Amino acid sequence: MPCERLPMGDGAVAIVCTRGRRVRQRCDEPGCHRPMVALCDWPVAGGTCSRRVCVGHQRHQVRNVDYCPTHARVGAMQLELASRWTGGIAP
Repeated sequence: MPCERLPMGDGAVAIVCTRGRRVRQRCDEPGCHRPMVALCDWPVAGGTCSRRVCVGHQRHQVRNVDYCPTHARVGAMQLELASRWTGGIAP
């Protein structure tokens, strides 16, 4: 019997167990309970971030590469800094 933890919003957590249905993993963004559709592909030591993201939080970069909102912002900042450093010519 698969069980799933559902945050209630006030710090409490409900545990819901069902029969016969596969539990879908949820988005890791705080307050989001939508099903995940991708994992963050941002490189980290030993692999990738692998944070679960839903359609609304998925930041598609190129084919088969998706970032979580946090790493999408980091990537945009790095690109902007590199552009400033090289005089407007992005790498």
